[in-house]
Amino acid sequence: MTTVFETERLTIRHWEEEDAPTLLRIYQDPQVHRFLGSVAQNLEEQKERLARMKARYREEGDKYGSWAIVEKITGEAVGAVILKPLPGHEEIEVGWHLSYPAWGKGYASEAGRACLEYGFETLGLTRIVAVVNPLNARSIAVTQRLGMRPEGRVTAYEQELDFFVLEREAFRNGI
Repeated sequence: MTTVFETERLTIRHWEEEDAPTLLRIYQDPQVHRFLGSVAQNLEEQKERLARMKARYREEGDKYGSWAIVEKITGEAVGAVILKPLPGHEEIEVGWHLSYPAWGKGYASEAGRACLEYGFETLGLTRIVAVVNPLNARSIAVTQRLGMRPEGRVTAYEQELDFFVLEREAFRNGI
């Protein structure tokens, strides 16, 4: 399993085919998917989605992705962190999806901060955005902890979403 980067408590790694049941369990939880778009309805569909996702990022040179957030202490995948082009826009987005039992542990902020560092310092990005359902107060709070500033709303993923921005220099100076 290929590690992308690590934090004090987390390993961020590529998803593997054998992770499909874990992904399905995470995304089928109503607490998790209520702010997201469509989710896989069964294991076969989740395997297909995972294979398409891995192929797409491989075609793009594997610099972007949706990666597993793994607790170092348990070795369990507890969610996903993303850094990828925002569909329909010329922006690179950061995002996080955590299993309900992992909420409130600071993992979204920890993984998000590491993902921003990877984007700015390793990939040389100058600006990273986040889009969040306006009703998702917990994710909005994560964007604030990461130093992202709100810049109105944008249509993405067939939804009207709050739009947050962070520039590389602000990241370097503020976090």
